[in-house]
Amino acid sequence: MAENVSAVKDEDEFSEENTFEVCSEFKHADTEVNEENSTCARRRLFSSISEAVRCAKNGTCITIRPGSYTETSCLVLDKDHVKLVASEIPKDGQVVKISFGSQARASIVCRGSGILLQGLEIVQLKEDSQQSSMSKRLDESSCVRVEFGSTEIKDCSCTSELGYALIVLNDAKLSARTCTLRLSFHGALICGGSSHVEFSKNVVSQNTGFGIVTLDDAAGTFSENSIHENGKCGVVCSGQSSAVFESNTVADGAQGGFWSQDRSTCTIRRNRVYNNLKTALQVSNMSEPDVSDNKIFDGRGGGIIVHDSAKGTYRRNLLSNNFQAGLGVMDNACPLLVDNTVLSNKSGGVVMAGSARAVFVGNTISGNSFAGVGLKESAQPLFDGTIIRDNHGYGVLMQGSCLATLQNCVIEGNKKSGVCGTGTTSVTVDSCTIGCGNEQRTGFLLHDSASMQLFNSHLFGHHGGNVVMRDKTRGTLERNTIAESEGAGLVLQGNSDVKLFGNVIRDGKVSNVVALDGARVLAVRNSLMDSHGVGMLAMDSCSVKLAYNLVIGNGGTGIHCTGNSSANLCANRISQNESGGVMLEQSQGPVLCWNVIYDNGGPAIQLQEVNRGSLVGNIVLGGSRESAVPVMMDNQSSGRCEHNYVQANKEMEEVARGSSVDLSSNHLLAEEHWEEVVHWGLDEILKNSGISGECVVIEMPGESEEEEAGGMLCVGLPSDRMCKSGLEAVFENLSLGSRGAEDEVGREEGNGSSGEAT
Repeated sequence: MAENVSAVKDEDEFSEENTFEVCSEFKHADTEVNEENSTCARRRLFSSISEAVRCAKNGTCITIRPGSYTETSCLVLDKDHVKLVASEIPKDGQVVKISFGSQARASIVCRGSGILLQGLEIVQLKEDSQQSSMSKRLDESSCVRVEFGSTEIKDCSCTSELGYALIVLNDAKLSARTCTLRLSFHGALICGGSSHVEFSKNVVSQNTGFGIVTLDDAAGTFSENSIHENGKCGVVCSGQSSAVFESNTVADGAQGGFWSQDRSTCTIRRNRVYNNLKTALQVSNMSEPDVSDNKIFDGRGGGIIVHDSAKGTYRRNLLSNNFQAGLGVMDNACPLLVDNTVLSNKSGGVVMAGSARAVFVGNTISGNSFAGVGLKESAQPLFDGTIIRDNHGYGVLMQGSCLATLQNCVIEGNKKSGVCGTGTTSVTVDSCTIGCGNEQRTGFLLHDSASMQLFNSHLFGHHGGNVVMRDKTRGTLERNTIAESEGAGLVLQGNSDVKLFGNVIRDGKVSNVVALDGARVLAVRNSLMDSHGVGMLAMDSCSVKLAYNLVIGNGGTGIHCTGNSSANLCANRISQNESGGVMLEQSQGPVLCWNVIYDNGGPAIQLQEVNRGSLVGNIVLGGSRESAVPVMMDNQSSGRCEHNYVQANKEMEEVARGSSVDLSSNHLLAEEHWEEVVHWGLDEILKNSGISGECVVIEMPGESEEEEAGGMLCVGLPSDRMCKSGLEAVFENLSLGSRGAEDEVGREEGNGSSGEAT
């Protein structure tokens, strides 16, 4: 310690009149002038800091030599431009340590402008008998309390055993740089009122409570700080505070990293937030933060959770390797999330619940356990341009009664389904790509009473089916391409109900469409083509209604209905299928009218054990193979077969002789008329299908290259002018026609006839 050589030095020995010096070893001589004002006017060397502060005027610089100082009363700095600085930069243990008792609420109170504290270690002690509970109040004890004016704190260390290291309130301004705020009871820093804080390159650690708290309308910039190992959250933004937190490290918080609450509009950007015990960033109440370009990783809780009625914008953040979900949106929260990466989190990528609504634009959700996106209860998200890839469970899992919209998304490579809906959930998918990737089992899977609307999307390559609907699910599929499934392109089970408009369903290894167990299908203007198996297979009491479809080039039969399934086929083109056009067996009341069925590898129409069927107005031609007859019908089939245009050949004559169905009203076509009638039939289908504008052009088959080059078929996609209720009326008329046949059969039976239908 420096040795004190005199009690008072003359004023002319100092270069500045307002420069004081404090030394802990200095003692006043008893002979000093006793009157304080006179003493202050002459003295420049003091033994206590409080005495120097009492004598300070505007612009006074109080230099403190290294040593330990104990002050019993509060230091009030109410003059402007007062400086309280260590005489040398602390090193090798030579520091200025100022200890304060607990009598005063604050150890140092700053009320002037331009105040500077530099190079000091400030400790506020607690007596053994004192008790305190954790709070976020501005009237708590503190080492430094900035009430008015402006204060700068540099290279200081502050610890309060009773409260906060620093408190800033009213409209005061604080600049704190390269300080250490640790081991305080309530926390390191709390600022309220309309205060403004510039806080950079500080260490905020090991506080029993919070690291930094902003209240009321507090604002400021907090940058390049290390905030770690605090007993509660590293940073709490409350009230309507609007502080900016930039390029900080926030780690090892016992209750998380950041918490934005109340109506705070804080900005959190370019921070590293990791290894916090709870959620790295929690957003609650009606808070609306701006959160961007942060790296939030390795948390023992979740990444970001937005709940209550909070909002906010979240952009370009990395949420990775957190023990819980990367992102949670709960209650009535409604955030906007843009271009974030949610990667390899242990309990899901994105989780939404309650009545939360969220908009996701351009995010990447990949490599997460359980599910990329988990939705439950009444959540209502919108995903636009989002990549959901390579998650270890589902891509999107929907439960409860949630309502989701996915548009322009890529969903691929997830270990289970790309999208799975259960309960009473509903999902609308538009312009998405849902592909197998490495191992995604199914593209779309629906259970229970879930529903979907699938538009303008591409689904391909799944081992268990591109679209699978079970139980009482419902779906509408329009303008999609569903292709290259290792199983079936579309699988319907249970009492599922689907409407297909203008889809291309092709290249299924087993079948393009499979309907089982009472499923219902309405298909209009679709292309079912190039399956390795059947174009459409309906089994076990299913109901299928098809109009204006193209069923072509399948490895099995074009359409196969069996097991008491009912079929209404109207104005479809069914051709070039390897095993035949239409196969109906054990079918009740099927209706085939105005279809063009030709050039198939097996029978164009084959009926086995069909009861009360109606074949009216179809164009039916066989193929080049011997087995490709126009119509094959067993003796157990009944119904009517009228006004069809049928290829005339020996096999057809044999069918007519052996059938229990009257075939006399049909028109037998000579070979020279086959091509003309087929073209006419296809033109009629095209003309009556309601096509406007958008078409898929497919080459018509012919016997020569010249014919193939010249013939084209336009298969229309659904137009907005399409009257679906009118289409239902068509099928209603078909059903009435079928019932008319049934009535006629009944009358014949009542007259004691053999039971053959007319």
